Amino acid sequence: ILGGVYSLKLDKTENARPSLLRAGVGYTQNKQFISYISGQIYTAERRYQLNGDLGYYDYYFPFGGIGFSTPTNYNENYYVRFPRMRITTLRRAGANFYYGLKLGYDIYTIRRTEPGGLLENGSITGSRGGTLLQYGVQGNYDSRDNIFSAYKGWLVETWVTAADQAIAGSYNFV
Repeated sequence: ILGGVYSLKLDKTENARPSLLRAGVGYTQNKQFISYISGQIYTAERRYQLNGDLGYYDYYFPFGGIGFSTPTNYNENYYVRFPRMRITTLRRAGANFYYGLKLGYDIYTIRRTEPGGLLENGSITGSRGGTLLQYGVQGNYDSRDNIFSAYKGWLVETWVTAADQAIAGSYNFV
């Protein structure tokens, strides 16, 4: 695994928030691959904040079943390949409040499920892969004194996203 972080200040005033860019790439002995670039960009006087992710994943994830009828110790892995794009734009609306829009896009290709598992026959929504286009709104309260290692303050994020088959997706949900 190889990664890096770069911090810069777009606003040169004393109390300006630093912007942060991250990148990483990893390859495992099981031929799994992860690569991403992400970041948080703060403009002058923290008027706007831009958060984003761009990545490609060929990895396995755990699946614990659906609903209360699934035993609590149930677990199976599924292997998926997908590119991911996420972007959130926020505008400052007071000392520590931000609001804005979110957009996300993923294209899931399920490469393998566990034999005899719940996902194997493809009857569970999403178990055959698909395209996911999410859109929504977000609100933040951010009073942290330091975004890297806060001594005081809070970061509270809340959002609602939706997806609709009519807008280039495979699923409907809120």
